[in-house]
Amino acid sequence: VRLVRVVQLREGRLLPTVTSMTENACVMEPGSLHAKQVRLVDLAGHPRLRSRREKYTASAKGIVVMVDAVDLLPNVNGTSELLLELFTDPVLMRKRVPVLVACNKTDRITAYSEAQVQKRLEREIQQLRSTREALTDTAEKGAKSDSLATKSKTKAGSTFKMDDAPLQVQFCEVSVLNDKVAPIREFIETC
Repeated sequence: VRLVRVVQLREGRLLPTVTSMTENACVMEPGSLHAKQVRLVDLAGHPRLRSRREKYTASAKGIVVMVDAVDLLPNVNGTSELLLELFTDPVLMRKRVPVLVACNKTDRITAYSEAQVQKRLEREIQQLRSTREALTDTAEKGAKSDSLATKSKTKAGSTFKMDDAPLQVQFCEVSVLNDKVAPIREFIETC
């Protein structure tokens, strides 16, 4: 479910969505959900499309990463790679852009909880860091340190925790189809 669903909820009804390989953008005018005008850009999470994120990085005030809490395992690597890219993006770091990881479908009995999603992502990010660190050490004989370690409170070789990320990261549980999206609305309001 894409972030555009949140905008549709603003309209008071869900509209059908179609999987898209392009970005969707809209402007939310000041109203009952927020006091200021907000421009939302919904980018597909497919790895081939992530380069489009750079187009919006300079103007980003907050980033919502929507995670399917039911179908987490097949997507945990891609989501972790995306978060790692965000954590090492110099523009986002300079601007201290906050990140909200919205765990969707948490109303389902088979869904992972917010805490379980966070643990899985931390573990996967740690594995990605270890792999990259080993490749860097092999390729450059230790001349370059782990980029996340140099940009966060985490030292190379130590266990990664979201609290150590160079950007502020929050997790929340949502259910877009059941209109349980208040944490996303609140996040957007604070950005």
